Amino acid sequence: MEENKEHFRHLMLFYYRKGKNASQATNSICSVYGEGALAERTVHKWFAKFRAGEFNLKDCR
Repeated sequence: MEENKEHFRHLMLFYYRKGKNASQATNSICSVYGEGALAERTVHKWFAKFRAGEFNLKDCR
């Protein structure tokens, strides 16, 4: 399961670097992986981390 989460984080970073917003990234990812594959609030959280300069994609527990 962690592999999937990290894969989605890479996708979020890809869309962030392309200049997409969280809604656009969520829609693009869910159009491939299915409705509900990723919550928009999760993408917002990660985009905020990216804006703050935090690019570590590993899960911090």
